[in-house]
Amino acid sequence: MRAHTLLALASVAFAAALPADPSPSASSTQEPCAQVNAYFAAEPEDSLALCPAQLAMDCLTSVPLSKANNTLLIEQLVQYINFQTTLTYLKSPPSGYPYDSVDIIGDLQKLSTDLQNDVYNDEYTFQAALVQIFQSARDG
Repeated sequence: MRAHTLLALASVAFAAALPADPSPSASSTQEPCAQVNAYFAAEPEDSLALCPAQLAMDCLTSVPLSKANNTLLIEQLVQYINFQTTLTYLKSPPSGYPYDSVDIIGDLQKLSTDLQNDVYNDEYTFQAALVQIFQSARDG
């Protein structure tokens, strides 16, 4: 496992161990991102500020989904990705290829359909699905 992966996992574990109560300056009536901001604002600039992992996740998933912008994003990505020379090999890999086949264009079209069918409730979940499509190509 790479060092940066271990560091990220350790950071998440440490943050998860923090108390669930926000800092004294952050009220539970505030939006999650405002509470996260309060954690960082309460610490000196040169220190490592942490907040509970669930609060950070609540902040990420509170960002509203923009169907119109993401529909346009997918359309533009499909045009761009069509220049990728390995699409045929990824979709139908040669014998002995160590990974499963992946249809990047088909997966982007499915992502677009899911977006229109309200599968995603927030921007973070949509973007995570988009990243997963590109990671499935194992192209660096």
